[in-house]
Amino acid sequence: MVFLIATAAPAGNGGPAAGFNAATPYLIYYGSWNATQVDFARLNYKLVILDAHHVTAAQVAAIQRGPDNIAGTSDDVKVLGYVSLGEDTRTGGPFIGDRLGPRVDPRSSDTVPLASLTNALGLPSPGGTNYASYYLDTKSSPDGVPDTNPIFGGYYINAGAPAWWPILKGMVIANDGNAGLDELLTTNAGKSLNCDGIFMDTIDTCAPNSFGATTYEWTAPGMRDLVQRISTNYPAKILLANRGLFFYNPNYKQYAYTLRPYVNLVFFESYFNDSGTGQISASFLDNKYDWAPKLNAEAGRPDGFNVLSLDYNQTPALPQAIVNQSYQESLAIQGWMHYRTDPTLTSSFNLGDPAWLATNADASAPVWSSTAAQSSNAPAPRVGVQAVVGGNQSVTVLWDVANDQTQPVRYNVYYAAVTNFTVTSGLNFATATKLAHVAPALPAAYAAGTGPGIYPYACTVTGLTNGVQYLFAVRAEDSATPVHEDTNTATLLAVPGTNSAASNFRNLNLDGDFSDWAGLPWAYQGAPDGNPVNFVKIQFANDASYLYGHFILASNAAPFSDYNAHLFVDRDSNLATGYQATSAAFGSEWMIESGFGYDERNGNFNAGAIANLGWNIAPLSGTEFEFRVSLAATFPDGSPVFTNRPFRLLLQDNLGGEAQTGTGISYLLAPAPPSSYRHITVDGNLSDWSDVPIVAIGPTNGAGVVFANASVANDNDYLYLRFALGTNAAPFSDFNTHLFVDTDTNASTGYHAAAFSIGSEFMVESGTGYDERNGTFANGSVTGLDWQLSPAGNGTNFEVRLSRLARYADNSLVFTNATVRIVFQDNRGSVMTAPGILYTFAPGGPYEDWRAAYFTPAQLANPAVSGDGVSATADGIPNLVKYAFNLNPLAVNHPVLPAAVLENGAGTNFLDLQYVQRNPPAGVSYTPQVSTNLVSWSSDPAFFSQAGLVASSNDTSVVTLRLQGPVNAAPARFVRLAIQKQ
Repeated sequence: MVFLIATAAPAGNGGPAAGFNAATPYLIYYGSWNATQVDFARLNYKLVILDAHHVTAAQVAAIQRGPDNIAGTSDDVKVLGYVSLGEDTRTGGPFIGDRLGPRVDPRSSDTVPLASLTNALGLPSPGGTNYASYYLDTKSSPDGVPDTNPIFGGYYINAGAPAWWPILKGMVIANDGNAGLDELLTTNAGKSLNCDGIFMDTIDTCAPNSFGATTYEWTAPGMRDLVQRISTNYPAKILLANRGLFFYNPNYKQYAYTLRPYVNLVFFESYFNDSGTGQISASFLDNKYDWAPKLNAEAGRPDGFNVLSLDYNQTPALPQAIVNQSYQESLAIQGWMHYRTDPTLTSSFNLGDPAWLATNADASAPVWSSTAAQSSNAPAPRVGVQAVVGGNQSVTVLWDVANDQTQPVRYNVYYAAVTNFTVTSGLNFATATKLAHVAPALPAAYAAGTGPGIYPYACTVTGLTNGVQYLFAVRAEDSATPVHEDTNTATLLAVPGTNSAASNFRNLNLDGDFSDWAGLPWAYQGAPDGNPVNFVKIQFANDASYLYGHFILASNAAPFSDYNAHLFVDRDSNLATGYQATSAAFGSEWMIESGFGYDERNGNFNAGAIANLGWNIAPLSGTEFEFRVSLAATFPDGSPVFTNRPFRLLLQDNLGGEAQTGTGISYLLAPAPPSSYRHITVDGNLSDWSDVPIVAIGPTNGAGVVFANASVANDNDYLYLRFALGTNAAPFSDFNTHLFVDTDTNASTGYHAAAFSIGSEFMVESGTGYDERNGTFANGSVTGLDWQLSPAGNGTNFEVRLSRLARYADNSLVFTNATVRIVFQDNRGSVMTAPGILYTFAPGGPYEDWRAAYFTPAQLANPAVSGDGVSATADGIPNLVKYAFNLNPLAVNHPVLPAAVLENGAGTNFLDLQYVQRNPPAGVSYTPQVSTNLVSWSSDPAFFSQAGLVASSNDTSVVTLRLQGPVNAAPARFVRLAIQKQ
């Protein structure tokens, strides 16, 4: 699955206003000012919003000077003046103007995208045009008269109409009854108030038509253009936008024209208490769960803004508990600047917010929220990292928004590479790489709308190694002193590179003992969310036969015992195809419910039965589970369920709408580890096993001999096994311990023990081999086993060998196939592993075959005799060189070593180098080199040309190379042939 990162809108002069947060006291007051009020505002607030009608330039300047009463110092107060962008409230309106209005929506219907608009003016009103072109008329019932706000009486304005800009800029109170931009922001128009910025009201004129209040959503692009124009023309001024929340919500078409890059502050009026008669606004829950998280997500972007909230006092006075809740909701939970006043905005000044903060200091880390909700219902918080997507040498990490009393909230990304068998409990935050205060990018999926599996923030971590598994986490940090960082341990696993999927090969026992999962990284770690079935840890693995899952729940449950729990599988990693899983952005091609598999390729929930599912889960109830699914499962049409491509897995439960992560976990079936060709000396010293991988892990508790893990290797003569025990014991010392081998990898043949699922043709007990081909336990003898176990008594780490030339009583070889399955078993309960360790004998290659032809097994196990750089006959020619030239390592006389020959060509002597070379693949390279001083040597091929290549009958060739230049040329040159193992 690919996530494209959307490009932000062109940069403006926006960004949060410096130094403002929830602890910044602000005042909004539209009444008249006197000297006492000016002084109170100057001394107690950092931001003042006022109405230009009732204040003088001198009073504004006095407020701006702040507590030290000196202009231009750090304690200055910012003063913003009111201006209406979307309604015309001038005296004497509506105006005739250019007689091109009012105007109507030029689209044929609301379903036509706003991007289709090419005419900012819209169309003339069918009811007539005798007014200015910036006025609006409702298209469904046009009367040719500008529409008005039925509550406040202002005439609705198309903010993007070209004729509106000079009006908005130039109007003054003395002539027009309202202050324009120049009167508010400069010293050369009207009252010359020289405010620090403007409070932009009536933005909601361009609200979505679906809201039902207005029908002018088509003017949203024009509103964006107007705000951008203000920002460009008054670059040093602060812009505060009142509401217009749809500009910050991706579920509305106005989001494509967001005001975010151009405003410094956004005002959320009537967040908790409105001006009505109810104690708490009827819209509060919708405000809190739908609008606030999305608003905070936009505020937290690099070009974001501060948020202010305003709640209204009522008559009779609200209970103090309601007032306190107003502070809690706005200041503590959202971290917004807050103020309370009466609906006329003329009540006495108050310092309720600073007083509340004085006894409610920020002592907590940020709390995670969710942008997924689109209603007044509280969504489950989406804590920490939510999705990871691999790219070339990179991983994109996605997460949701967090709130804190002390904004802004910053985000720290942690990651670390996973090393097999070292990670058991997730990410070690103390040692992980930390990317502090990352600048979150905007994912394209979020710009198209919010919901399950869609997140507002993304960060692409680069410089990673393709094919390596990494764990990622995200923590939120506030801006308090000292800072508070949350401690969530949610992690997700990703792999940079082309498939970006986790992949773990492990032979596992499905027995409810989870110790054999040790060392595999958790693909997902989340926080409890209160759902009855709540997945908090998940990991996956596979062997040659099964896909395995291991998960932990936050509380006791019995998943997959009813129709609520599901394993959904997106086999094409395309969320748009298949069945759309509940509570997630996930397209499922097949699904498991109650232990049965169902086909969902056509988009239906269960359109047909999956065959050969091989489902099993253990235990049946509790908090920790493991399950398996057969890789041989097929759809109803017989096609295989699993492919060799990455797929996604989603654990989901209908109780509470639980889904472990909105887009599932990407996984790719892992191939078995490569076989290991080794000459192992079975002497109890395990150093020669150091680079041989562990291929199976068993439970570490139990009675008798408890097999904990195992490794396998081979050479041309022996099969070697190394195994560790959970407790000190003496394996294979009595009849209890067994090594079963399925030599034909066919479970239907051989002996079938109850504890495992292979069919054993051959078994070892007490160091003796037995024939089990006819399905009977220990039915006949095996000779030539050459069994050797070390140590011979008690211990916890052992190695053993079996001859590959062992034979049954009928003289047939035991090991005739390239691949076998191996099971360690003890009668007292230990099995490692039930499906068997699948092992394919590793070929030694031409060089190892050559060594095996000359050296005995004992000599092969002794590098002092058969090692690459050793001369077995002490004649000075190493074994590897003798192999390269097809010589007998045990002979001293070598007539076919490389030779130098003088050849005459056109009267000039040249030096030719002749030698025997093995035909490819030889496993060695032949590199001619030249030196003038016998110290430094050059391998430049330009020194030589090939003069001859004659094939021989023994898979070799005679090579003749000619040294370029005559032999009498200066300086003198020396030639040698370098042999290197490949």
